[in-house]
Amino acid sequence: MELSQSRVFYPVDLWVQDDRGNVVLVANVRFRPNSESYVSQLETHIRDASEYHKKNIPYGMLITREFIRVYQWDGKDFSDAKVELVTEDVLSEYDPEFKEKRIFEFYAETLIEGWLRDFAFHWKHPHPPGEDHLKYIGLLEKLEGALTSSAKEQTSFLDEQ
Repeated sequence: MELSQSRVFYPVDLWVQDDRGNVVLVANVRFRPNSESYVSQLETHIRDASEYHKKNIPYGMLITREFIRVYQWDGKDFSDAKVELVTEDVLSEYDPEFKEKRIFEFYAETLIEGWLRDFAFHWKHPHPPGEDHLKYIGLLEKLEGALTSSAKEQTSFLDEQ
C-alpha cells in the first residue's frame, strides 16, 4: 500500500489508513494551553474530511500535554471522549525522559505516530499502552497493519479515498 503525495485541505496533524486503504483516524496534537475549542476543531475536521471523501472517518484523536482522547464519529454525531489516556504515561514508553523535559508539539506528534505504528507493527511493545481501551471501542483492529502520515511530511493519502 502506498501513500499518495497530494495537498491537505484541512489542518489535521496525523492520519491513519487501515490495511484496506480507508482513513480510520485523524488526530490533532495541541500542546498549547488546553481549550475546548480543540475538540470542536477536531469535530469540524472529521466532518469535513468525511464529507469530502464521501466516507465516514470513524475516529478522531486529540492529544494535549495532559491527555490523549479518542472520539467517535458515526456520520451524524460526534461522541464525547470514548477513551482518555494520560499523555505522559503513554509517551514515556517511547521516550523515557518525556516527563522530565520540555516537549514541543512537533516532537509529541512524532511520538504519537510511533505509538500508533506500534499498534500496527508491534515494533516496540507486544501490547502498546492503551491497547485494551482502543480494543474496547473497536479502534485496535483498524490499527493492525495501518499506515500513518503526518502534515510535517507534506503527505496526504486522504485524496485517494
